[in-house]
Amino acid sequence: MEHSQIEHTDCPLQSSRTLMLIKDALDTIQGKWRIRIIAVLLDGPKRFRELSTELETITDRMLSLELKNLEINMLISKKNKIQISYGNGI
Repeated sequence: MEHSQIEHTDCPLQSSRTLMLIKDALDTIQGKWRIRIIAVLLDGPKRFRELSTELETITDRMLSLELKNLEINMLISKKNKIQISYGNGI
Protein backbone atom coordinates (compact mmCIF):
# COMPACT_ATOMS: atom_id res chain seq x y z
CA MET A 1 0.00 0.00 0.00
CA GLU A 2 1.49 3.28 -1.08
CA HIS A 3 1.03 6.47 0.97
CA SER A 4 1.09 9.80 -0.74
CA GLN A 5 3.07 12.52 0.93
CA ILE A 6 2.15 16.15 1.03
CA GLU A 7 5.07 18.41 0.39
CA HIS A 8 5.63 21.02 3.03
CA THR A 9 5.22 23.83 0.47
CA ASP A 10 1.71 22.61 -0.46
CA CYS A 11 0.36 23.14 3.05
CA PRO A 12 -2.17 26.01 3.14
CA LEU A 13 -1.25 26.68 6.77
CA GLN A 14 2.20 27.78 5.74
CA SER A 15 1.12 31.33 5.02
CA SER A 16 2.02 33.57 7.95
CA ARG A 17 -1.34 35.36 7.62
CA THR A 18 -3.22 32.07 8.09
CA LEU A 19 -1.07 31.14 11.07
CA MET A 20 -1.70 34.54 12.68
CA LEU A 21 -5.47 34.15 12.21
CA ILE A 22 -5.36 30.71 13.83
CA LYS A 23 -3.26 32.06 16.71
CA ASP A 24 -5.69 34.96 17.23
CA ALA A 25 -8.67 32.58 17.27
CA LEU A 26 -7.01 30.27 19.79
CA ASP A 27 -5.96 33.20 21.99
CA THR A 28 -9.56 34.42 22.01
CA ILE A 29 -11.03 31.15 23.30
CA GLN A 30 -8.16 29.85 25.42
CA GLY A 31 -8.54 29.60 29.14
CA LYS A 32 -10.33 27.50 31.67
CA TRP A 33 -13.76 29.12 31.36
CA ARG A 34 -14.32 30.63 27.90
CA ILE A 35 -15.23 27.47 26.03
CA ARG A 36 -17.41 26.34 28.94
CA ILE A 37 -19.24 29.68 28.93
CA ILE A 38 -19.76 29.49 25.16
CA ALA A 39 -21.05 25.91 25.49
CA VAL A 40 -23.63 26.96 28.11
CA LEU A 41 -24.75 29.87 25.91
CA LEU A 42 -25.29 27.61 22.91
CA ASP A 43 -28.58 26.59 24.56
CA GLY A 44 -29.75 30.21 24.38
CA PRO A 45 -29.38 33.52 26.20
CA LYS A 46 -28.81 33.39 29.93
CA ARG A 47 -28.74 35.94 32.69
CA PHE A 48 -25.59 36.36 34.77
CA ARG A 49 -26.95 34.38 37.73
CA GLU A 50 -28.08 31.53 35.44
CA LEU A 51 -24.57 31.31 34.00
CA SER A 52 -23.04 31.40 37.47
CA THR A 53 -25.34 28.61 38.64
CA GLU A 54 -24.66 26.39 35.62
CA LEU A 55 -20.88 26.86 35.84
CA GLU A 56 -20.95 26.17 39.62
CA THR A 57 -17.29 26.69 40.57
CA ILE A 58 -16.60 29.96 38.75
CA THR A 59 -16.48 33.08 40.92
CA ASP A 60 -18.68 36.03 40.03
CA ARG A 61 -15.58 38.15 39.45
CA MET A 62 -14.07 35.61 37.03
CA LEU A 63 -17.37 35.15 35.20
CA SER A 64 -17.69 38.91 34.81
CA LEU A 65 -14.12 39.20 33.45
CA GLU A 66 -14.62 36.32 31.02
CA LEU A 67 -17.95 37.68 29.77
CA LYS A 68 -16.35 41.09 29.16
CA ASN A 69 -13.53 39.43 27.23
CA LEU A 70 -15.92 37.38 25.10
CA GLU A 71 -18.01 40.48 24.43
CA ILE A 72 -14.96 42.55 23.44
CA ASN A 73 -13.99 39.79 21.00
CA MET A 74 -17.56 39.75 19.66
CA LEU A 75 -18.16 36.11 20.52
CA ILE A 76 -21.18 37.04 22.62
CA SER A 77 -23.39 40.08 22.90
CA LYS A 78 -25.04 41.58 25.93
CA LYS A 79 -28.72 42.38 25.58
CA ASN A 80 -30.38 44.76 28.00
CA LYS A 81 -34.12 44.32 28.11
CA ILE A 82 -34.85 45.19 31.72
CA GLN A 83 -32.59 42.26 32.65
CA ILE A 84 -29.22 41.64 31.05
CA SER A 85 -28.85 38.42 29.05
CA TYR A 86 -25.75 37.10 27.33
CA GLY A 87 -25.48 34.86 24.31
CA ASN A 88 -27.38 36.14 21.29
CA GLY A 89 -24.11 36.81 19.44
CA ILE A 90 -23.18 33.12 19.23
